[in-house]
Amino acid sequence: MKVLVTGAAGFIGSRLAAHFEAQGSTVFVDAAPGDAGSTRRWPLSEATLLQATGRQTPDAIFHAAGSGTVAKVAAHPVAELPANLAAQLSVLEYARCHAPHARVVLLSSAARYGNAPAEPQREEDAREPVSLYGLVKAQGEQLAGYYAAQHGLATVAVRLFSVYGPGLRKQLLWDAMLKFAAGRAEFFGTGIERRDWVHIDDVCRFASQLLAAPLGPDFEVFNCAGSPATTAEVLHRLAAMAGSAQAPRFNGITRVGDPTCLVADCSKAQRVLGWWPQIDWRDGIAEYARWFLQHAAAATSAGSTSSAAALWRGPGSNSGSGGEAAS
Repeated sequence: MKVLVTGAAGFIGSRLAAHFEAQGSTVFVDAAPGDAGSTRRWPLSEATLLQATGRQTPDAIFHAAGSGTVAKVAAHPVAELPANLAAQLSVLEYARCHAPHARVVLLSSAARYGNAPAEPQREEDAREPVSLYGLVKAQGEQLAGYYAAQHGLATVAVRLFSVYGPGLRKQLLWDAMLKFAAGRAEFFGTGIERRDWVHIDDVCRFASQLLAAPLGPDFEVFNCAGSPATTAEVLHRLAAMAGSAQAPRFNGITRVGDPTCLVADCSKAQRVLGWWPQIDWRDGIAEYARWFLQHAAAATSAGSTSSAAALWRGPGSNSGSGGEAAS
């Protein structure tokens, strides 16, 4: 199988590229996987995607490129909104013109559900987003649906919930470990916010089973989530694994665009794809802490202790592409 992955410099895109390569697929990427400073990265366009594939025709396209955080889109809406939508349009136009039989998978987000009044969220429960990031994802899904209806492209949106795992260098887990290392333990929110944590290995398995499923020509939407936990539960476990002298505490301030509850119903994926998450958040968080501490030890032994940002930066830095993790 030939697979094109956009956003390969980011956490999710790089892991998808490595996953499909390990399965024996021919993988085309828009950047050196895991290398946020890659000089091979281009603005996505029909021409650059043709260059990435060497004009070969992929069987599947995973679109993971784009801004990966609520905060980044909120801070730079004039740049981020058109850039994200233009990138997706380029992918869809490339598929329409050069790979009309490929399965095109848009990595969407749980932010599509807005501030849902109840849990779990089902695919048909999508509401008005409460963040510009969620709005971008909603518009992206509309574009994918349009290309399915008007041009017969086999498009799929996968609404990723809080994706995490070794190598993630942004958002809640990364920021928390930096704080614990610096002797700090204050966080936004109340601690009772609920998120559905899905390990990157489960996401990669989802991707494989999605391609193996005999889906029809219509636009499809799937939730991809793992196991729910409150922010307090996750941070207390992380603090314990990190050996933090302070327990996490919360300032009660809710940030704009930060829903109180994002928990998924994944019964459609179980029924249609035969997929369900295998990694419990407790085990995954412990694994993440161990990965972080191993990198910390390496950085400390190298003598780089001047700042937290310098201390933990290393190969495979995140480019910001991919789905949203908990905030």
